[in-house]
Amino acid sequence: MHQDEPLPIYSKESKDIITKNDQTDKKKSSTVKKESKPEPPSYYHPPVGKIPFYFQEVPLKNWSIVINTRYYKDGLVFVGNRSINKYELCKTKKNDPQVIKLQQQGIGIPLFKVEVSSNPLSSKYLIIKRHLPDPQTSFDIDKNYYDYCIVKKFSQTGYTSFVLNIKPDPTNDKTNFQITLFSHTTFPIYDYNYKGQRLRWIEESGKPFFYRLNQVKYGLKHTILSPEQPSLCDNWDGIGNKLNNKPNPLLKSYIKSKIHPDSDAVKPEYYGTTNNAVFGEAQVEFELGKLGLAELLINDIYNTNSNVDYDSLFSLNEECLIMICMASVLKKVKDINAEIWKQSMAVKLNQNYLF
Repeated sequence: MHQDEPLPIYSKESKDIITKNDQTDKKKSSTVKKESKPEPPSYYHPPVGKIPFYFQEVPLKNWSIVINTRYYKDGLVFVGNRSINKYELCKTKKNDPQVIKLQQQGIGIPLFKVEVSSNPLSSKYLIIKRHLPDPQTSFDIDKNYYDYCIVKKFSQTGYTSFVLNIKPDPTNDKTNFQITLFSHTTFPIYDYNYKGQRLRWIEESGKPFFYRLNQVKYGLKHTILSPEQPSLCDNWDGIGNKLNNKPNPLLKSYIKSKIHPDSDAVKPEYYGTTNNAVFGEAQVEFELGKLGLAELLINDIYNTNSNVDYDSLFSLNEECLIMICMASVLKKVKDINAEIWKQSMAVKLNQNYLF
């Protein structure tokens, strides 16, 4: 699949990179000048660090969202990559004044509780409950949560639609709104509109460097499309969960796109003007990967305030909350696909064993 795709190189700022030239230079006198800068290593020789390189591409000014869910059971979503550890610690010291202070600041408690549907025939896909702080009471995992986002799934020919029913304010139904995420059955894209912007998740797991690097099980990038770029949402009337038959290069014959050898390849024209988030799950060699946790990094591209606490629930804006809900949907999609693949491999192994 696209074997001629140019391989990206590692950023020179990566802390995990130590080249042979660097090691040699340490032994030389400080008065000796380097003749030339060493070339950063490519994906053919990836460095191994605490964090997969895929997540190092996002600038340091970002939210780190950890999603602890499985397709078959409920889970939690945390803000900050160490928030789960803080949460476990806080559970043992619920009455400690320092713990209570952290929780009042929105630190060390789950942002979302995610409930999965146990009925495969139901259109209801996920229920995402949001933490609603109450200054009069201490934090309780079984209380102070309300239905923030109810996700329903609808399968169509050539695409799947996920309808997100959002309730920003539990006391005011007039603030409720709906977002529909359209997933192409063949092309690696998920499109949606939000507040006048045309947005897209791009499934990058099929890129050759993913296989060569082998640090991340799957990865998706969030991008902002320009007005002239085609989107699945161009065929959406803003109501319901279906697309119309208006001409669209992304909605050509489903059968033709299915049998085309490069149909699931990631193409440059899929990307928009700005990429502002990365979502994926690390391999088991990494800390979060060992626990089966997915991570979403959201670049804070609009905020000019340098004093933002990116570990606090209260620092998140509505756009971030929507992206986290969508990442929870995408994680369930990827988990189900992985399980289907495992079962198909098990069947093949049994067949080979019998014959």
